Amino acid sequence: MRTLGPFLGFVLLAAVVALFGASFLLPSRVEVERHRRIAAPRERVHAQVGDMRRWPEFAPWSERADPTAVFSFEGPSDGAGAVLAWRGDRLGEGRLTVTANDAAKGVWYDLSLAGGRRAWKGAVRYLPAESPGATDVVWSQAGELGGVLARWQALAVDRALGPALEESLERLAGLADDAPSGRARPESDGD
Repeated sequence: MRTLGPFLGFVLLAAVVALFGASFLLPSRVEVERHRRIAAPRERVHAQVGDMRRWPEFAPWSERADPTAVFSFEGPSDGAGAVLAWRGDRLGEGRLTVTANDAAKGVWYDLSLAGGRRAWKGAVRYLPAESPGATDVVWSQAGELGGVLARWQALAVDRALGPALEESLERLAGLADDAPSGRARPESDGD
């Protein structure tokens, strides 16, 4: 019995060292990408994606994800420099800053989460669709994971973020399908 204690201690130490060492084999960078064909021309898709004030209607960072979230906007509503910021109980604190906005190609952005502790790059790109009047949309996000232990998160990021991007593309498709050609769906005046 006396020799069992040191042996178990050695096995436990070896397991910890192996897990720590294995983390160096895991990626430090992670990318999640989802595609969807939207039955609307590029102009109608961009009317939604190009306007930051529309993002809470379809993006993963929305009132659906966190009813306590409060959203604010800075800068222009579209174009480089447009900012969507939020704070909520579930979503935490985040900030999305548009870095490029091209009606023919898509929108690129920097995403800061957890009060700036997580930085991601993202894009919502438009590709030509085989169907006339449709647009293939690709939403991607990529980021560097922090320290050694954070690399284990890479194993779960696609499973966590992927469905959120798929749901966002579904909502975007609904909005773009409902939008009049060439401009965003008008706000209701309560009539």
